[in-house]
Amino acid sequence: MIPFNSYLKTVEWSSVINLVGQKCLALVSLALACWLLKKLIHAIAHRFIWKSLRVTQQDINRQQTLASLLTNSLDYLLYFFTGYWALAILGVPISSLLAGAGLAGLAFGLGAQGFLTDVINGFFILLERQYDVGDRVTINTISGTVKQIGIRTTQILDKDGTLHTLPNRQVTLVSNRSLQAIRLQVDLPISLETDVAQLRQAVLAIHDKEQHFLRQHSLTPDIKGACLNPLSHLVFRVEFWARLDQHDSIYFHFFPKYQQALTKIKTDD
Repeated sequence: MIPFNSYLKTVEWSSVINLVGQKCLALVSLALACWLLKKLIHAIAHRFIWKSLRVTQQDINRQQTLASLLTNSLDYLLYFFTGYWALAILGVPISSLLAGAGLAGLAFGLGAQGFLTDVINGFFILLERQYDVGDRVTINTISGTVKQIGIRTTQILDKDGTLHTLPNRQVTLVSNRSLQAIRLQVDLPISLETDVAQLRQAVLAIHDKEQHFLRQHSLTPDIKGACLNPLSHLVFRVEFWARLDQHDSIYFHFFPKYQQALTKIKTDD
């Protein structure tokens, strides 16, 4: 057995120091390259997402979520390759490690397939602006108000107060009633004896007096006149096209005025 001191004397320290120095320099260079590449990736990701969205408060929130998702995903990919090259520099047999981890990776991949699908769908839901928090939507067969949009799930609160949580991979058909103006029907119940022509003139007079309100909400009333509602009741209908969040204020602004006009016509008769 060779004594330890004798063994140390046989070591070519100059070669060892040279090899350690080379590997340390390579690792430092790799770490520096990783840091610079990470900064570049973050800058490109933020620039891409900033250009893809208009600047409103909701867009800023969405931008932050998308930027965090994208940069984190790219960071993990960068860390993987950096670790790979670091092990290669240190002389670790990477091919053997990868072969040993293959079966475990396959099992993990099968288990994480649903999660990854949720994340990818969540990313595109946010990027494509399919819906925002507060929007009235129907997703598949569930209707309600969007309460939360996550990378993995979407939460919808229906009119009964039930909170539905859907995995993003199940979001296949989205009907959004909050993205643009939709029809609002103001139906005034009338009878067969109602003077429809006189009521129409009264409604036109109301609209003339409410020009400021109409311009403020970008409204153009469409008087449909006498018709049957879905319950087969005779009504005098006026239609507006407005955003869903304006419907209540428009309805309760005009309906009492129409009702007063109808009452006045009945009284005069």
